[in-house]
Amino acid sequence: MATLENIRKRGKLLAIIIGFALFAFILGDLIKNGRSLFSGPQNQVAEIDGESVDIKEYQGRINNLSEIYKIQMGKTSLDESTVKGIRTQIWQQMVQEFLLKETYEDLGIDVTAPELGELVKGTTMQPAAILKQMFSNRETGQYESAQAINFFQNMDKDPNTKLFGKYLESEIEKNRKFGKYKTLIAKGINVTDLEAKSTYSERNYLVDFEYVVKKYSLIPDSTVTVNDADIQKYYKENKNDFEQEYTRDIAYISFDVVPSDDDKKDAKKYVSKLIEEFKNTDKDNMSAFSSRNSDISLDNKHFKTGEISYPELDSFAFSALSDSGAVFGPYLEAETYKISKVI
Repeated sequence: MATLENIRKRGKLLAIIIGFALFAFILGDLIKNGRSLFSGPQNQVAEIDGESVDIKEYQGRINNLSEIYKIQMGKTSLDESTVKGIRTQIWQQMVQEFLLKETYEDLGIDVTAPELGELVKGTTMQPAAILKQMFSNRETGQYESAQAINFFQNMDKDPNTKLFGKYLESEIEKNRKFGKYKTLIAKGINVTDLEAKSTYSERNYLVDFEYVVKKYSLIPDSTVTVNDADIQKYYKENKNDFEQEYTRDIAYISFDVVPSDDDKKDAKKYVSKLIEEFKNTDKDNMSAFSSRNSDISLDNKHFKTGEISYPELDSFAFSALSDSGAVFGPYLEAETYKISKVI
């Protein structure tokens, strides 16, 4: 936990959990008709190799990695450029996982618990690269395995440390699997005797020769006669060389989808109906409540005065009247309706 505190450079913080957030762009007709916003085709954000990608899984990974970035950078929010980079990183990871999942299973590629332990200790094999970056002595460059082991042994004592530790374990496992796969590919590549002889000959067989070039442009056009039959013959023999793919010109108009005043009212009403249940949900069940009702996962980060981006919430959270269980909201922040609760 001490290592994580050094990464984040934070002191003791007041515990506040921002319970959940709902997009302001909730369509009124979906709510009025009683249709679930998280069911059916709406759950599918993309398709990879014929398999559906669930938007909750995709968004959940983005949220988790965003929290990791906040912990590392010591920030309570991320700029748009960083968020965009996180989305791209998560998408590339998911594509790789979907495409290689069956391959790993067919080849029997896996990472055992003892193997993960060795990647942390760095005794019988090289420590994981991501751990070498974090736990190497800055002056000597020597990997300090005791510090890494202590981090993982004590990560359950703090929610943010645990989140960061789980992320490291996942990255180590994924990188190890992919490393094994690349090694199998590299070991499977073989050069035949014929290829070796051909390469040797190409590099060692040398000749000296002389030549003269006479350009076609030096021949007067008047000395060459071309008739219709010649042109027809050339066309038939070479017409495939001049084939072109079909092309299209497309004109389109872009319309920004923005919520109407009724949409915003419906969204706020939807959030308001959940306040009482939110207020009565205990800490142990808060994560499940957030998963059922929010587009953003539970934020377990600890905050200190001035770190909460919404000023009114910051004042409320640290006021004398804000006892444990006090609820603030609904309030609109970044076009998202939210309610927050002090734990």
